[in-house]
Amino acid sequence: MGGFFILVLLIFVIQHWYVVVGGMALYALWCMVIEPWREREACEAAERLRHERAGQEIRAIGEATTWAMYQAARNDPGVIEGTAEELPS
Repeated sequence: MGGFFILVLLIFVIQHWYVVVGGMALYALWCMVIEPWREREACEAAERLRHERAGQEIRAIGEATTWAMYQAARNDPGVIEGTAEELPS
């Protein structure tokens, strides 16, 4: 019974070879073009997101530092003046 199924399948493949070739071409297109393109797009999106998050962290640190310096200067004006160093002439 299994041999009959294989024989019928072989006859189908021989009669409809263009369907088999088309399927193989679509599979090759998927493996060689579409899948690598999708992976590349996913990596680029992840990198873009990582850079955006890093920029947000940098801006948050800058804002916190600015706010801390503002508060320090507001509470004690000598704090900011005391951090500057005179350059020798």
